[in-house]
Amino acid sequence: MSSPEGQPDARSEDKEVLALVAEMNALAKQLEEQMDDDEQPQG
Repeated sequence: MSSPEGQPDARSEDKEVLALVAEMNALAKQLEEQMDDDEQPQG
């Protein structure tokens, strides 16, 4: 499983995954804030 060609692929894949995770985290934050505002507004 140790191939020099596989490393760059894995790195780009990791970058994509990290980007997806960051996007999902941002979306989750937005949803949480929206739900908080709807249920009980917190200053």
